[in-house]
Amino acid sequence: MAVNVNGSPLYVIPFGGVTDNKTKARTAVKSAFISNSAGAITVEIAVDNGGNPAANAYLDFIKIIGKNLLVCKNNQFYFRSFLQSEATTAVTYKIQNATNIFQIWEVSEFLTPKLISNEATDGNFVFTVKGGTLCEYVLLNMRDFYNLKIVENAKFMHQNLRTLKAINYLVVTTAELFAQAQKLADYRQNNSGLRSKVLLLKLIYNEFFWGSKDIIRTRDFIRHLCVADAVEAEKL
Repeated sequence: MAVNVNGSPLYVIPFGGVTDNKTKARTAVKSAFISNSAGAITVEIAVDNGGNPAANAYLDFIKIIGKNLLVCKNNQFYFRSFLQSEATTAVTYKIQNATNIFQIWEVSEFLTPKLISNEATDGNFVFTVKGGTLCEYVLLNMRDFYNLKIVENAKFMHQNLRTLKAINYLVVTTAELFAQAQKLADYRQNNSGLRSKVLLLKLIYNEFFWGSKDIIRTRDFIRHLCVADAVEAEKL
């Protein structure tokens, strides 16, 4: 797998082919350093199929981590420094154009955000924090406040999923596949003797995470079912 950055070869990552379905994961690590003065970074990845036209490769995601000058222009943004997590002493952040900054918050713990105070008076925003921890910050710009958006179907139907019990075959699906999921659940209930239930994924989000999408909440819901039925020697 050849990686090019800004049109220049960076390195080749050796990835062998997978010929069976037992391989869950495979890793390969390469590192390189580039200096980029442009406003954008272009990444190109080319895969060598070894002459096999039937071979396929699937890219999950690309993540670029780098250092950038902190300048407040016309937008709000998040920032962090991995040097802070590695430092054994205090670390100082400096953001230019403080007149464009409304507020800066530490949001490492999003339930308990902390307002950051400016230690400078020279037109920059400067603050000092302890090292040894990776912290997340958000800079708010007065020119880039987000507008409220009315969510479609914002009303939550009464569902009370926490009262569900005695289920040992659960199908979680979307509205588009609900009919097929119900057909599968009915088949298992009629032919396998399993007490079946079909639930829309959005209902789990509504009850276990205020409507926000977080797949971990599906795990929380399933755990709740298992705990609620702990007296039964059955598995979900």
